[in-house]
Amino acid sequence: MEAIQTLDTVITSVTVYREGALIRRTGSVKASKSKEKISRNVMGLPLALRDETVRAGIFGEKTSSRITDIGIVLDIPELASEDNPHGTEELKEAERTVGRLKEELGETEAAISRRETTDWPERPVTKNPAAAISSPFAERAAYAENINRRRADLLKKKRDIKNRLSEASEKLELLRNRELTASAEKERRRNEIRKAVVLTMDSAGAEGEDVGIFLEYLIPGARWVPTYALRFDAVFAQAVLETRALVCQRSGEDWSGAALTLSTAFSGQWRDLPELNSRRIGRAARGRSKKGWKEAPIGTQELFSDYKSFFDSRIGGFIPAAAPISQRLPDEDDYDIEDDDYDEEIFEDTEDYEYEERRMEIMKSSAPPSVHAAKKRRSESMELQMAASMEMKDSEKEFISREPGNDLLDYAALRLPDPEETGFSELHPATRRELYAEKAGALSAKLDSAVWERLESAESSAETLAAVPPQGCRYPTDVDGFDYVYKTAVPVSVESDGRFHSIPVRTAQVPVAVRYISVPRIDSTVFAAAEFKNEDEAPLPAGPVDVSVESTPLLTTHLETIPSGGTTILGLGAEEGIKIARNTHFEEKTSGLAGTQLTLHHEILIDAVNNLSRPVELEVRERIPVRPDDQGKAEEKVKIELTKTEPVWERYEEETDYLRGGYRWKLSLAAGEKTKLLAEYDIQIPSNTEIPDGNNREAE
Repeated sequence: MEAIQTLDTVITSVTVYREGALIRRTGSVKASKSKEKISRNVMGLPLALRDETVRAGIFGEKTSSRITDIGIVLDIPELASEDNPHGTEELKEAERTVGRLKEELGETEAAISRRETTDWPERPVTKNPAAAISSPFAERAAYAENINRRRADLLKKKRDIKNRLSEASEKLELLRNRELTASAEKERRRNEIRKAVVLTMDSAGAEGEDVGIFLEYLIPGARWVPTYALRFDAVFAQAVLETRALVCQRSGEDWSGAALTLSTAFSGQWRDLPELNSRRIGRAARGRSKKGWKEAPIGTQELFSDYKSFFDSRIGGFIPAAAPISQRLPDEDDYDIEDDDYDEEIFEDTEDYEYEERRMEIMKSSAPPSVHAAKKRRSESMELQMAASMEMKDSEKEFISREPGNDLLDYAALRLPDPEETGFSELHPATRRELYAEKAGALSAKLDSAVWERLESAESSAETLAAVPPQGCRYPTDVDGFDYVYKTAVPVSVESDGRFHSIPVRTAQVPVAVRYISVPRIDSTVFAAAEFKNEDEAPLPAGPVDVSVESTPLLTTHLETIPSGGTTILGLGAEEGIKIARNTHFEEKTSGLAGTQLTLHHEILIDAVNNLSRPVELEVRERIPVRPDDQGKAEEKVKIELTKTEPVWERYEEETDYLRGGYRWKLSLAAGEKTKLLAEYDIQIPSNTEIPDGNNREAE
């Protein structure tokens, strides 16, 4: 006898991949010495979870409990069959009260109107003035007083009715709002279909011992992108790099206080383990047989005779018991099959000819009634055998049966059809609806079309989550073929709203060196650049970085992927506190015997001043002309000579071949310090030649 209980679980950890997330829930149950199997239902799981990824287990020390079965069902909330009678009767009574008060108010207003339109009796008029009748003043005054008193009573009654009507109307509106809220809640619950996992476990263990249970599953609706924040102090001596992640998910459940892990890998990839051939010293080992397709043994249809008999007897049918094979062999006239259809060479080395004759008859009885169908099945099996025995390359050894998503690999979902159906002797993968119906019970009582539409809508909504990353962000990828994980320092919470939420991952102080670079030949602007090293064991994926000085934002730029132990240079924009001015001087003179050489003297003078309140490291880059590699006869006579530099500079080369003849000065400038940089070089050419577009041209 199985006792069904509900297992309360909480999300303790989440691993977000490039697409999708692995959710881990944990809970605990009390163990007992009873040997009965107990089913525990984990309710309220998202519809988008992938059924094939659900796994569960026991954790803890010294426990002998174990999970024996896992089932996935639909959790459809059951609503009350009848409404609340008290609420409905109260609403009806309020409606009757409002209607009665409205009628009374209408009658009162009509009575007041009648009093205002009352006709007064006129004084009688006679033809004889001497015989005129005196006016009854006292009676008329009494009549007017009576009308005014009655009108005042009606007005008071009207005010009282209006007050009671206002109170009754407010009560009616309140009851109607309650009814609408209840109806909306009822409709929401009707559409709030969830999934549930049924765990069957052994309850072995010490009485009252807490047994920890974990449940894991994959959901497709989750993604993340990396972002960074680099904060300098006021003098750019120290920097703190904060790694953050923008995480969005639309799984149908909120992650509250969960340990978050971010991965650059895919949530599910099919990988074959390599076959490693053993190497032995000494006697040669036997060759390993290759795996391939193998034809089913002859007479397998006889294995299902009892199954067919049991099924027919269960539904009320009757068939005789299976006859012995010797009595059930068909005649040759039943099937038009020639002996040539089967290979007789397999019988040559067999001495028991009677056994082989019986084997041939069994083969004939197992064959379909069509000769062409038999030949087709035989030819297909021969082709499969040939394909299995062929030598193939490693890249060609991907069999269809081993590919991900193949239903035949899901052994738990294979079912044997009814004998009345075609192919009842072969296992077929059951549909999700059939699997849900098997485990349904009280949890899935309404597997109608509306339920499946809701299920498909939830799955498609999760699959189409955040196709485009936020501006300036990139979805993570592997680095040099390797994937990495990043764990948050503290538990985090992410709502299931499909929007990106900023999550802190780690904060570390990084060694950084800020230097200032200028190429005054192109532009006199001085640019700041920060060079820092990634001392973490994992690389830093590419993403946007917000740079700030203390609490003042400076700029937003992009950080390329930095491997572990690698360095990068991050541009910080122009620095207006450092000024650079470049001046050049050109002089042309002859040299050599009889003035056969023309010397072009160039002089570069650079003034630099540091107007900042701190010392800086300044790098000034320059370039002088170089002779081309494919020089002609005239260019062979050209000489370029560097004559003077103050202070001494060094060569500057880049990875590309675009820059040639590059040099740079590296110097330290104190706060408010000025300095001068000087470089002189000569170009000697024959006096009867000149440089195109003028001898005073500098290097391009």
